[in-house]
Parts: sequence; C-alpha cells; structure tokens
Amino acid sequence: MLIIGDIAGQYKTLMALLEQCPNEEPISLGDMIDRGPDSKKVLDFFMKNGRAILGNHEAMMLDAIATGRYGAWQDWIGNGGGATMRSLGIEKMPLTEDHDLLLDPYCEWIDKLPLFIREPGLIITHAPIP
Repeated sequence: MLIIGDIAGQYKTLMALLEQCPNEEPISLGDMIDRGPDSKKVLDFFMKNGRAILGNHEAMMLDAIATGRYGAWQDWIGNGGGATMRSLGIEKMPLTEDHDLLLDPYCEWIDKLPLFIREPGLIITHAPIP
C-alpha cells in the first residue's frame, strides 16, 4: 500500500512516484485536484486504480458545483479550482448543460469517496478524526 497526499493535479509526478513503487496499491489521501495542470488525469487514474478518500479540495469542488453559491465558487477558485476547471476543458462560466454532462461522472465519484479507510491497525484519513 502506497499512501499519497496532496497530489494537487500533478499527474506526471504521481506517475513518476508510482514507477518507483510498481507493486504497491496507491491510496490518495485526498486533495487530488487543484493547482496543478492535470487534475482530470489524476481523477481519471484514481477512478480506475487504487483507492481514494475525500479531501477538502474535492469537497470544495462539490460544494461549488452542487450549490452554485458565489461564496463556494470563490473559495474553490481561490484555492486552485480554476486549474481543475481548465484541465476538465471548462474555460468560461457559468456552467452549461454540456459542462454538467462532463462534470457529473466526476462529481458522482467524488461524492461517494469515504472520509477514511480502515486497515488492520491503521486508519487512513485526510484530516484528524475528533
């Protein structure tokens, strides 16, 4: 098991790391998206490989898209969400029905991510559990 945190859209770096540990199951600690240029590729990878838990950047994305609230968009875009939108091929706002079709599979997958993974003797989480 290879536990990786804060990939932040850095797909090439993720692939280079996985080359160093080829037989390990990758587990993302969340924050797979934002800031880096390839958030879509990172999401595509984890949707098919390994496991992932919800990070605050994925939560911000869901909040912005699901609620459409201006403050939620400001929070997400201010924390690198613009890079994620660009990697998904979305250059302009507001979102259209075409954008919804593109985003739906990602939002559905992210919405189902657990807050933690329990392994024997280990709890893997993005943030402390109170």
